[in-house]
Amino acid sequence: MEESAEGGQSSMHWQNKNALQATQTQNGILMAELIREYLEFYKLDYTKQIFVPETNLERHPTSINDVLAMRAGINEPQEEKPLLL
Repeated sequence: MEESAEGGQSSMHWQNKNALQATQTQNGILMAELIREYLEFYKLDYTKQIFVPETNLERHPTSINDVLAMRAGINEPQEEKPLLL
């Protein structure tokens, strides 16, 4: 594997240190899950394929939208738009 100029990590290393810090708290995980739901809603599959490994969301199962809405304090989620909106 190739070593990158920064930190000696492999160029195939996908996790983003800064994004990982954001997902170290329950609020950070909630934020990342809302972003993942947004990407899924608009079928931004390529972006999601990059986002999930960078934030290490693989370790967190995808929440059911109703559960995610409840955790975000959204009382009446609307099916025609993503929870983030």
